[in-house]
Amino acid sequence: MKKFRTIPRVTTRLMLLGLIGALGTTGLLSACSSVRTDAAEVNGEALGRDTFETLLDGYADAVPTSRLSNGAVDISIARGLLTDWVTTRILLAELTATGVKVADTDLEAARNVLEPQAGFSVAGPDTQDFYVLATAVRTVFTRTFGISAAQAREIYERGDSDLQCLRGILTQDLDSINAAALRLTTGENFATVAAEVSTDSTKDNGGILSDQQSGKECLSLDSLAAGAPEFIDALDGVAIGANTAPFELSSGGWVILNRRPFDEVADEVRDILGTSSADDARISAIIASDVTVSSEYGRWDPTTGTVTAR
Repeated sequence: MKKFRTIPRVTTRLMLLGLIGALGTTGLLSACSSVRTDAAEVNGEALGRDTFETLLDGYADAVPTSRLSNGAVDISIARGLLTDWVTTRILLAELTATGVKVADTDLEAARNVLEPQAGFSVAGPDTQDFYVLATAVRTVFTRTFGISAAQAREIYERGDSDLQCLRGILTQDLDSINAAALRLTTGENFATVAAEVSTDSTKDNGGILSDQQSGKECLSLDSLAAGAPEFIDALDGVAIGANTAPFELSSGGWVILNRRPFDEVADEVRDILGTSSADDARISAIIASDVTVSSEYGRWDPTTGTVTAR
């Protein structure tokens, strides 16, 4: 039985301000350095070395494998923590310039998210407070620089994004797909026809095409082209809510696609477009910021928004 091919979903990368996960092997950093220069500075705001080492010690308490028996901490941990601190200060400054504050309720919500996570409860109090702030700042920044439901609808219905939110009907012969097309032209519900006619497994959910790994129901144009290139031509000129004409797949079988109305996919569309919009704002803020990092840890790379090796 022919089936729609799995279509991987390509998403815009967004830097996460969560606890640093992986340990590198690029070098070691003593948690008790005698050097007293600032660890980093963002737009004139400095992170003192003592404050940074307190944060680093707190992280090492939460993740014991980050500390060796001699008290040294892997340099990649320090770079990751500095990256989080620098990014948090940049985003917070951008929010302040916009007149937006991180409220106590935002901090409380962030703490509620972090507290159940492994290691958080044993991290030092300063480290806990930092990651609560970092998480809250990220959330408020995305909310502030994202888009409204009305803006998401306009972008989606105007076709200004590459999101493809689709239902499909797959049959094995031309007569069956033509019969399905006739039912649709008489006003029958697409999901109902798909459930009764389609030979694809998506018939169980009314023909909704989704990423089989993430479960997301809106696919990027690039991932759609990679997974089912015939879909691109078939969808050309088809309005939101409308159906394609029946078309044949090179792998066999016949298909009709439906561009799902915004109201069916509003939450996912707004989340994807809003995250992308906030990410663009984040990148612009990073590029515009004046950041320096102590050479002991590496250097700040504004093109990646990370502290890297020199």
